[in-house]
Amino acid sequence: MKVLWLTRFLPYPPFYGGDAIYSSKLAEGLAGAGAHVTGLCFENGGDARDSATVNGVDWRIFPLPDRPAWQSIFGYLPSIAHRFRSRAYLAAARAAVGAGVDAVVFDHIGSGWPLAPLCRTAERTNRPPDFIYLSHNHETSVRGQVARHFKGSVLKKFALKLEAKKAAELERKMVDASALVTVNTREDEALFRRTHPEKTYLPLTPGYDGPVLGHRTIGGEAPKRAIVVGSFGWFAKRMNLEAFLEAGAARFHEAGAEIEILGNMPDGYGETLRTRYPTVRVTGRYDTLPPYLVEARLGIVPEQTGGGFKHKVLSYIFNRLPVAALEGSVAGLPLRPGESILTAKTMAGLVTVCLAALDDMARLNALQNRAFAACAGQFDWASRGRAFWDAIRRLRNEAP
Repeated sequence: MKVLWLTRFLPYPPFYGGDAIYSSKLAEGLAGAGAHVTGLCFENGGDARDSATVNGVDWRIFPLPDRPAWQSIFGYLPSIAHRFRSRAYLAAARAAVGAGVDAVVFDHIGSGWPLAPLCRTAERTNRPPDFIYLSHNHETSVRGQVARHFKGSVLKKFALKLEAKKAAELERKMVDASALVTVNTREDEALFRRTHPEKTYLPLTPGYDGPVLGHRTIGGEAPKRAIVVGSFGWFAKRMNLEAFLEAGAARFHEAGAEIEILGNMPDGYGETLRTRYPTVRVTGRYDTLPPYLVEARLGIVPEQTGGGFKHKVLSYIFNRLPVAALEGSVAGLPLRPGESILTAKTMAGLVTVCLAALDDMARLNALQNRAFAACAGQFDWASRGRAFWDAIRRLRNEAP
């Protein structure tokens, strides 16, 4: 069975945030389960290649179009999809569909721009492929939240509202055209069902195959430090981070505690943070995460907008770092507030909860042990690939 996988960037370093991990692992899992997977993608800023085969997936790599995001204001597509419009990519996708594939995976809303022409191509085949929308968020609600929470200029807010409207329309069309919609949390599934109750949904929570620390006892020798790990390329992620730092940077410093920020950032953003928040340690990009995790007492998830599953939380949990988060920001995890995770309703409340816990070693160790026990054995990537493969075979009336 042949699967055409349409995504944005080649989902490997240097492009390797949570969305890239999700894309690469599911594509590889699908190939490992028995599918012949061909992926179309754009260059990711690494070495120049036009093809690559990684763990059973054959990737064709295209040059990224030189198209500024602001041009999307004059079109019908949101900027996240508009920037990837490419004649060469579209021609390759249409050729693959015309030659006969069983399924086409639209990986992320940013890959939805060729939907209409591929629908027309599919209609002319003897047995049209099943279209699948691999969602990373419920974009309609997430991008609406981003626009509502933005506190800056009127023009920027208008642009964000327009982006949210276009994203909602594209997402509606993608779900309409799809025989199967995957979701990475049950919460997202419920949101999709409000407008498309008749559709078939497949929950595929992310897996984890990174380092696992079998045992850790947090003691007074560990720096009095909380860390925030993320990929800060998306505007919404930076907005969340800055809201937390506004609420917490000064209070952490007064309490003799430290905040460290880790993750990929746009050029110059790290220096901007250091200037605005001089007491915060801004490390930025890292080579390997575990050494930073064992030098902290708490991992924070300060996300009021952005939806979806938070991959970094699994890194916290399996490296024995207690987690503190805003309520509702760690969907898809079997954690209990107050028992295996600390939660708060507001940024100010989250700061208060974190500061209260940083010197309570017994509580920190209880939190990390309970979180580890709750998640152990629950996040295997191979099982996600098999579940995805079985769902596609059912669409094609084959026994899974």
